[in-house]
Amino acid sequence: MLLKIKRSLHDYFRKKRLESFVEVYSDLGNLSVLDVGGTPYMWEMLNKYFGLVPKKVVLLNANPVHLSKENDYVSGTSSTINYEIVCGDARNLKFTDEQFDLVFSNSVM
Repeated sequence: MLLKIKRSLHDYFRKKRLESFVEVYSDLGNLSVLDVGGTPYMWEMLNKYFGLVPKKVVLLNANPVHLSKENDYVSGTSSTINYEIVCGDARNLKFTDEQFDLVFSNSVM
């Protein structure tokens, strides 16, 4: 029960933060995104609440457990989003300049 309440509060506040994100990036469907430290959960929430799916999402995370669609972050979702999953270090990005339209990290929003 307590875990369910915690998840509900977590979702509520994340949705509020995402509203600001959607205002700025309303053309998200046309953008390729690198999500540094990201997980599928945030993008599933964006799709669920706002119907927005980026053209491409690359999830970069140092911990491969966070990148699994089967983990707690995304349980209960049925994704239509195609992710490219990269295990790596944000301090040493292996991508070329201008490879993405948007480089994003929810941790610093």
